[in-house]
Amino acid sequence: AYERDAVKFLSENGIELRRDLWIPKIGEAGIWASIVNCWKWCIDNDEELLVFEDDAIPVENFQQMFDEFHKNLPKDYDFAAIWVPENQRNDYFYTVAYDENGCPQHIPKYLAIQPGLESMYELPGRYPVTEVYQGYGGVSMLFSPKGSRNFLEISRKFGVYTPIDCHFYLSAHRPEDCVSGFAPHPGYQMVDYNWGT
Repeated sequence: AYERDAVKFLSENGIELRRDLWIPKIGEAGIWASIVNCWKWCIDNDEELLVFEDDAIPVENFQQMFDEFHKNLPKDYDFAAIWVPENQRNDYFYTVAYDENGCPQHIPKYLAIQPGLESMYELPGRYPVTEVYQGYGGVSMLFSPKGSRNFLEISRKFGVYTPIDCHFYLSAHRPEDCVSGFAPHPGYQMVDYNWGT
């Protein structure tokens, strides 16, 4: 967000702003630029990166909860949401598909869940980690170097046509993108937020 010209910065990194599909506010383009910087840092340093937006509020025992969550992540993960919006937590109990514009399409859970599972997003033996089930929310994210490379490649392929937090989940829900995204169980919230700050 500190880039003087976020759109120019994205262009210099091979990412086109798709004005035919979406015209971001200045701050939205700036957030894109900041996250691209985060991905580049992950790749250059070959390290994971945990990102908090300015309105993120880690819970009192965040480190303990995060360590438990991180321990149960699959080793080959691309990204993990550390926060899920309250109005998206019930999506854990439904099959949610997203069209190319990010619009959710809910399918009742009884049509999708295997017997004995709480949700189709459940990962047996990996609680509190689940597969991503939400459609937006970037208050706190964990990126791997592999995921950062994948996101850069996808962003260069499709361009900027949604807010950045929708981009994460569209990529995770599109099978052809092969992005493995994870989230905390809806009852396991490590981060709160305050949009008023």
